[in-house]
Amino acid sequence: MRRSSRAALATAVLALGACAELAPDSLTLPPQDTAERELQGRRFEGIGEAELLGASVSVLQDLGFTVQTAHTGLGFVRGTMEREAKAPEQILILLIVAALAGGAGAQPPPLPVDPETRKLPQTQQISVLLSVRPAAAGEARKHIVLVTFHHRVKQPLWQSAGALHDPQLYQSFFELLSKTLFLEAHKL
Repeated sequence: MRRSSRAALATAVLALGACAELAPDSLTLPPQDTAERELQGRRFEGIGEAELLGASVSVLQDLGFTVQTAHTGLGFVRGTMEREAKAPEQILILLIVAALAGGAGAQPPPLPVDPETRKLPQTQQISVLLSVRPAAAGEARKHIVLVTFHHRVKQPLWQSAGALHDPQLYQSFFELLSKTLFLEAHKL
């Protein structure tokens, strides 16, 4: 009896929840999301998916990325590259934290300096996710390329990560991709 009353109560709650109305703007994207999606994607016509994916991999490798995953059946590529991260404000924060950690009158602990370069170790991993998909059903030679770049900065006392939103980065990538496609199409 108790089990059936719980089931009835759960059914009633779900039925009442299904009657609730959605706000009219609940399914629309904010303008900044639409602008970002336009920045990250381009439409290409007159080229097959495999050729477009191959040209994209070539561009990423030319830019210094190591392609870790490339699945032609899914139209997906993932790659990474390691770079030095140079941010003076992050080094300043490390120095302040190290000084505060020592306390008043005490010797601050040594910073973790690389013995060879005599610099604070700081690396940045940049990753890229790229997908190629048909622009519309039944259109075999029209595709959309979506690409996103992310970074992760690793330092001894500081880490940060996030998406890269620099329009110049995306514009440069798509310009290189267009040039590569042009050169391949004309066998130059």
